[in-house]
Amino acid sequence: TEIPVRDPSFLEIISYMDDIDAINYLQTIRGISSWLAKMCLLFVLQQDDVFPYEDGVFLQYFKWL
Repeated sequence: TEIPVRDPSFLEIISYMDDIDAINYLQTIRGISSWLAKMCLLFVLQQDDVFPYEDGVFLQYFKWL
C-alpha cells in the first residue's frame, strides 16, 4: 500500500496511534528504520514516552545521570 507521506494529515493519523503501531506504520515507508520512527515520534509529534534504546548517544547520556 502507498502511504501518503506528502499529505499533511499523515502526521495527524499517526498521532492517534499507540506508539508501537505508529512505529510499525512508519517503518513500512522505505528508508524509515525503528530509530528514525522513534525520533519522529519524539521530536515531530512530541511524544515523550518513546525511548530510542538503539541510540548510543541516548544510552551514554543516561549513564552520566
